[in-house]
Amino acid sequence: MDHTPLHRAAARSHPPPSPAGDPPPWAEALLARVEHQEHLLVQLLDALRAKRKPHLTVAEAADAVGRSAYTVRRWIAEGRITAIRVEGDGPRGRLLIAREQLDRLISRGMGGDIAPTDLGEPA
Repeated sequence: MDHTPLHRAAARSHPPPSPAGDPPPWAEALLARVEHQEHLLVQLLDALRAKRKPHLTVAEAADAVGRSAYTVRRWIAEGRITAIRVEGDGPRGRLLIAREQLDRLISRGMGGDIAPTDLGEPA
């Protein structure tokens, strides 16, 4: 039997289940609320996944893999990852890195301390 503070409080404020084993009404209401919250979280995760950008700037890629922008630029110069140059900030434009390049980096163990949610993946 669980003896957490929440369990003890629930035991004090609600009678035990009926001998037939039916859950008390408060338990059914709690379960309904938990299921609703789970549904909302799934919707939120789906929305976040839909907004996942196909290309990232050097700074965004550096944040995603836990490295500095300098390191990401060095990886591009060394050919470890590829990037495309588009018009934008600076005299030479802006570098964009495909998300697949980051996924490849991470699978090779080249990223820093990366939380799954940093890349839009479930934890």
